[in-house]
Amino acid sequence: MFVLFVVLAVLGLLLVIAPEIIANTKQGKPIRSRMGDQSDLILGLIGTVGTLLLIVGVMGALVNRFVPTFDLSQGLSFEERESVTIGGALQIRYYGIIIVLAMLVAANVAARLAKVDRRDPEHVWGMLTWAIIPGIILARLWYVTFPPTTSGLTAADYYSNFFDFSTGAIAVWSGGLSIFGAVIGGLLGALIYLRRNGLAVPAWLDIAAVSLPLGQAIGRWANYINQELYGAVTTLPWGIAIPSDKRVFPFESTVEYPVSETLFHPLFLYESLWSIIAFIVLLQLFMRRRNRLVPGDLFLIYLMQYSVIRFLLEFLRLEVSVLAVGGLELNLSQVVTAAVFVVSGIILALRHRGDAKVPRRNDLKDRPLASRNEAAA
Repeated sequence: MFVLFVVLAVLGLLLVIAPEIIANTKQGKPIRSRMGDQSDLILGLIGTVGTLLLIVGVMGALVNRFVPTFDLSQGLSFEERESVTIGGALQIRYYGIIIVLAMLVAANVAARLAKVDRRDPEHVWGMLTWAIIPGIILARLWYVTFPPTTSGLTAADYYSNFFDFSTGAIAVWSGGLSIFGAVIGGLLGALIYLRRNGLAVPAWLDIAAVSLPLGQAIGRWANYINQELYGAVTTLPWGIAIPSDKRVFPFESTVEYPVSETLFHPLFLYESLWSIIAFIVLLQLFMRRRNRLVPGDLFLIYLMQYSVIRFLLEFLRLEVSVLAVGGLELNLSQVVTAAVFVVSGIILALRHRGDAKVPRRNDLKDRPLASRNEAAA
């Protein structure tokens, strides 16, 4: 089985690399020609499949190598709430399934918006392919670098046992991904793709800004499945019960805080509902006002609106990361979101000064590198 997973990983890597070679080299021109008008879509799908195979192959090989109980003859077993187990060892968590679903839904919406904006919707899948891996890596690195105080572990603990499959930095499956790292990593991957393909970055960031809140609204329900992202105790009727093994200090005691009587703020729900509203508002702005806005404005508005809800929810959140400044201990997420809000607001205001010289949306034309290569040939 180890060899099979290695083969899957190698195949996935080839499928990730091949579309870039075909799309950006003279040698790939005949292949693109045979694919016709759907070449970008086909190459994007190939890259996405390759990314998934690479992840499955690498993770499967690691599990097979280091977890001796893995045996496909044991078939499938379903956990009560969180996962399905394959071969007695490899777990596929519903968390991951929901996150993948959120990405696909957001990408499909982005593709439709690109078409409305008279841009090639097939580039959405290319951006997604480039965003997935750095998004996951940075999401995990942010978490282990700035772990919440309730985790009982420090950054030094994570990094000193980097390859520990239970509590090490590599143990993504044990929980711990940060949306800040995911956005930064995904954005870096998308920017590389946009630059490599000669696409108008501000216009595409606006498209991403509309679809991202929808993906977040769906993805936050993965936190509900894992029974995480909850806040302080509440008596409100929509509070949720959390079992003792999923609670953090000081609420582990079922004597002092009985499971049947103790309810917690569903922060995942608050953020999900906010994100749906943000999606609707940004969608309306995109459909009706995008030509009156400076390209990139919607992305700045996206950053500002998320900063607001995240800053406010941190007052209720139990699992917080602390930033020590002098003798003060500050909520890291609040510091980051406050900074993002202020910087985004300043940039937005400066772009709309009377003497500001900024491009209009209709002036931003995509100039795919493939087309320029063909013209040069």
